[in-house]
Amino acid sequence: MRFFLVIAALCCLAACQDEVVTQPSHENEPVVMVMWEKADTPPRILQAAKVRQEVLDGATLTHCDTVMLRVPLGDGEMVITSPKAVINEGNGFITFDPPIHLAGTVEGRALQGRALAGVFKSKEMALEMVDVRWVHNGQFVDVTKMVLKDDWRSRVAEQPSGKPAPTALNAAQSALPYPMELPKFRRETSQTNE
Repeated sequence: MRFFLVIAALCCLAACQDEVVTQPSHENEPVVMVMWEKADTPPRILQAAKVRQEVLDGATLTHCDTVMLRVPLGDGEMVITSPKAVINEGNGFITFDPPIHLAGTVEGRALQGRALAGVFKSKEMALEMVDVRWVHNGQFVDVTKMVLKDDWRSRVAEQPSGKPAPTALNAAQSALPYPMELPKFRRETSQTNE
């Protein structure tokens, strides 16, 4: 008899259980992350077309697709784009997958380039890139490693080498407005009409 009472009590409890409420998925929506170093300096802004998270060995990893990182500098601004990036919340590193493209302005002049690998260390607010090549002020510059923090002039570059840029690249950069400024950040929103 007690056995039947226990079964009946369990059935009643199961019937009284609340419904499971699910949250709407935002997996395919763009994500914007704003990183402030100091209140009086502009933030670094990371935008990704979509993200997903996983926990691996106790660390939360956020996988980002179609990534753009805007890094304000004292003497300009740098924009880094990558097809994918991984944010490790444990160490604060954002690791970019190649190809990594650079675009920006330094002292009002355009700068374009690429890097083979890149990591943004959010705790130090430093961008480290490996095998970097850029064109700026009519020069092609190659470095094995570069660390960029607050301004372009104070960057640390290992084994730099330079040569004049091809005439076509030099002409293309010369045709850009001076001083050149990147447009202000604006989050794109998509709206559908029903």
